[in-house]
Amino acid sequence: MAAVFGIAVMSFGSIPLVDAVRLNGVIAPGVKIAGIPVGGQTPDEAKNSLAQKASVFENNILLRFGEEERTMARTATINAETTIERALRIGREKSFPGNIADLAKARIAGHNLDPDWIIDERAFSESINDAFADRLQGPRNASFSVAFAENTPSVSIVPDQSGQRVNTEKALNTLRLRLASFSREPIALEISAVDPEITAEELAPLQSRVEQVFQTQEVTLTLGAKTWTIKKEEVASWLRVRATDAGPV
Repeated sequence: MAAVFGIAVMSFGSIPLVDAVRLNGVIAPGVKIAGIPVGGQTPDEAKNSLAQKASVFENNILLRFGEEERTMARTATINAETTIERALRIGREKSFPGNIADLAKARIAGHNLDPDWIIDERAFSESINDAFADRLQGPRNASFSVAFAENTPSVSIVPDQSGQRVNTEKALNTLRLRLASFSREPIALEISAVDPEITAEELAPLQSRVEQVFQTQEVTLTLGAKTWTIKKEEVASWLRVRATDAGPV
């Protein structure tokens, strides 16, 4: 019985030894990339296998906003070169005993690698906003509106409005997880409210000052011997409010 067991061990142990001798530029048996079998393939063959899977996946990544799902623009590209280089190192980069152990592990249990991706993070953020442009709104500051009825100015406050913002960092981390396994599960977007910089409440104390500006009939500008008269309607179009640490001005 002991002799039979010994023969079995020697036979099994010789398999990774043969793998080590016969690799000859191919990827070690049992190696996968995101679940795609590439063991025994040449680098070019493995790149083709990877490219076929990636080309479909890269253009069909889904985003989810509430219950609605939409396809985002392509913002990630697989880096086949570095991914295949990592696959080729399995069974080659260690000492001889270490390589034999890695080859045995790959053949018995498999060795799955995550693919390398190049992600354009700025384009990813823009793609989210583009995909849901009709649903995502930025905050709107309160502002003054000046109307003229029979040359009499009327100043009112256009109310502020909160906006929405996507947690792009969380979405990016989820994208990386999806890319690692070629998962088609949608990326659920986390949305938070964004407050405006200027509120109607903050503008209220300034309303009377703005009204006083338009009490005069016209605005006159003088530079040397030249004089320009500007109508109040034109001055109203120049009216802007900006936020400062001390409040809106």
